Amino acid sequence: MIVFAVLAVGLLEPQSASDTPNASPSSMPAAPILSQDGFQVEVDTFATVTAKLGKPNSTSMISDGTKIIVYVSNHAHVKATTFIPVVGLFAGGAKGAMSIKSFTFGPDGLLKSFTSNDSNVNCNTSIVGAGCH
Repeated sequence: MIVFAVLAVGLLEPQSASDTPNASPSSMPAAPILSQDGFQVEVDTFATVTAKLGKPNSTSMISDGTKIIVYVSNHAHVKATTFIPVVGLFAGGAKGAMSIKSFTFGPDGLLKSFTSNDSNVNCNTSIVGAGCH
């Protein structure tokens, strides 16, 4: 029983480049790092990002030549129960979603890194008290 488990684990272990004939670590290309929008680090430029996403909401320049651009998208809507007389006082509120994407470009103009932050909020209004979570 134990021998079978050891053999099964051995079969599941990934092969390294040295175990594969005719493959060397230097001949295997590194996979490009992609953002949610398909941009590639060290390939895309400020021009290619802004051509696809438009004018950024914020642009920052650092003294070493680094440029950081940020896109912010915010969507909110009022819950339908808010408009129901009396019920809206207890069950009303709003829901929202925000997405923030940040791109950092080096002095050479190439994309160096990116971040993406998505968040949701659910706010309730009530005569007892309002709150968001």
